[in-house]
Amino acid sequence: DGLQRVFLEKRLQTREWQSLRKSQQATMTPEQVTLTPSERADLVKKLYNEAWAKGQITPAMLAANTNLVAAVAQIKSETPRIEKGATMLMKGTTLPAQSGSQAAAAAPASAKLPPITDPKEAVLVASIPVTDNDFEALVAERARAVRAYILATGKVDAKRLFVAENQTGGVRSDGSRVYLQFR
Repeated sequence: DGLQRVFLEKRLQTREWQSLRKSQQATMTPEQVTLTPSERADLVKKLYNEAWAKGQITPAMLAANTNLVAAVAQIKSETPRIEKGATMLMKGTTLPAQSGSQAAAAAPASAKLPPITDPKEAVLVASIPVTDNDFEALVAERARAVRAYILATGKVDAKRLFVAENQTGGVRSDGSRVYLQFR
């Protein structure tokens, strides 16, 4: 779930970066883009609609994922009945106000993985595939971070500390393990 959410954040930042002018793109990278809650909500909605149109989100995928039942129910009930302006004037009603739930649902990009409250975002996150290669890349990045931390303390000589490659057999699914070997 965490990797899927990180991938979605990167996708949102990249999409917003692509919408910037060339001069603005030259001064920053996609990772430096910060999204306002309304920009984030709009981008989530666009990406959700694109994923649905491309077949990345299907009724079969939604039915297979029991964790998404509540989110799917909210999305289906979200589609309001649209009345024409003349009908609304005749009834004496005003234009519907935009609900604050979507704006409140999105947190700034600087926050670390805000809780998902938007049902479209929950479905979009669940539709992002994560492969064994993605997990291996995460493991390698964590190993580099641990190595850098140990070297920063200055208590271990750099010649004595190295990160071994992944053993054959790929990613293990029987739990988290870290092997520390001294030579």
